[in-house]
Order: sequence, then C-alpha cells, then structure tokens
Amino acid sequence: EAAVKEAVVKAAGDDEGAPPAAPEKKESLVDLLVNDCLKNPFVVGLAITYFFIYVVRQGITSWFVFYLLQVKDVVDPGAAAFRVSGLELGGLLGSLLAGRLSDLLISKAKPGEGTVGKRIQVVIGYTVGIAAMLAAFAA
Repeated sequence: EAAVKEAVVKAAGDDEGAPPAAPEKKESLVDLLVNDCLKNPFVVGLAITYFFIYVVRQGITSWFVFYLLQVKDVVDPGAAAFRVSGLELGGLLGSLLAGRLSDLLISKAKPGEGTVGKRIQVVIGYTVGIAAMLAAFAA
C-alpha cells in the first residue's frame, strides 16, 4: 500500500518547494446578492415589474368585487365574485401559455440570440396585455 501511494505521488509530481495553494475565498451570501442581483439592471427591472404586477393582482382580487357591485352595477355578489375568480383561472392558463410561447420563441431563435431575452419578450407582452385589459375595463 505504501508503495502504491509513493508511486502515485511520484506520478503526480513533487509539490515540495511549491508555495502552498491559497484557499479559495468564498463569496458571502450578501456579496452574491449585491453583485449578482442588485447590480444587474435586468434582474432589478424584472423585480420591479413583478412588484407592480403583484400590486395590481392583489388590488384586483381584494377590491374588484366591490368595484363591480358599486360602479359597474352588478347586482349579485356571487356573480361579481365569479368574475373575479376568472383572474386566477386566467393566471393558470396564462402561465401555461407563457411557457409554451417562450419555448416556441427559444426553439425558433438563431444561435447566439439567447434564451433569457425570449422569455423577457413574453413577460413584456403580458405586461402590456394586462395594462391594455385594465384600460379597456375602465372605459
């Protein structure tokens, strides 16, 4: 066994006299957060977009029933609640459709165009779509 170890050490080369390898400095979680997320304008842009979409979604699910009853003259609260539940169903179907759309765009992309940009196009399209739907509903 000692002979085998000696042969392996000789085959690998003699490290005597070489300076000891410096231990790799591991980035802290805070450094990773700041350098990889907060300093990346694309990540920050997506976070801001998601924040506003979340605010709109929560506002709609919380207050939309009252809006339908008081402003749009829907008489039955059950009917108003049913209309609001369409948002959640639309979200489920929309997320599935968004995945398919982004996969389709990625499969048709030329080499080097990147996959993240194709997914961002779908996100931007959905953001414009929700803004248009809110504007149409307000009219």
